Amino acid sequence: MKKQLLFLVSLLLMATSSWALIPPIPPVYVNGTTGSDSWDGSSATYVSGLVGPKATVQAGIGAVSSGGTVNVASGSYSEVLTVSKSLTLSGEAGQTMIDGTSSGRALAVTAGTVAVNGLIFKTAAAVPTIDVSGGSLKIRNCIIHEAAAQTQACLYVSAGSVDAGTTTGGDYGHNRFFVHGTGNAIDNAQAVALPAEYNDWGSAKGPTIGTNTGGDGGAITGTSAALVDYSPWGGGPVTTVTSWSVCTGTA
Repeated sequence: MKKQLLFLVSLLLMATSSWALIPPIPPVYVNGTTGSDSWDGSSATYVSGLVGPKATVQAGIGAVSSGGTVNVASGSYSEVLTVSKSLTLSGEAGQTMIDGTSSGRALAVTAGTVAVNGLIFKTAAAVPTIDVSGGSLKIRNCIIHEAAAQTQACLYVSAGSVDAGTTTGGDYGHNRFFVHGTGNAIDNAQAVALPAEYNDWGSAKGPTIGTNTGGDGGAITGTSAALVDYSPWGGGPVTTVTSWSVCTGTA
């Protein structure tokens, strides 16, 4: 019995040592001002040779290993991003913008487990600003603009899943949905629950949806609009995404 116990302890120690030897996934850095896509993205600043930040976010997405983080420096990036693997996309709060311009969606998620934090998204094209057609997207501390003079959505979900904020564990969304044209804040066409608690819908009365009497903020629409959990609301950015307004209401 004693030998068996010692054997089991030895196996446990070997397994623990093996786990400890697994290196963390290195982040990739992007800087639109000082970077170059010919560099490896392993450093936030240029070091020598090919060691330095990438210049475009899409190049950073391509370079990072699955499960890693792409750290994007402040600035405006005129890009149409596509993510099809697991990663975290992190910006400098209120200072990092992904602008799809008239070219298309600012962000399309097609696969993977994706987390986005501290970014501003906008587009001038007649498409959703953020389009989720697969995988999963967790979005926190972001500002999403719906294009002016268009009839699209800040966030469109046709497949996969989205987590835009939950009261569970205090993991609030702290996102702001800006509707500039005649479009919507969220268009949910996927028959899956979409938590979206503690977000700013552009009105103290909350989003426009049948279940929110008097709500006149950004609209929640789609065949599965009823599965969007938008209450309580508020908690969006005041001037930057590190400064939050007080929650203003519940339905």
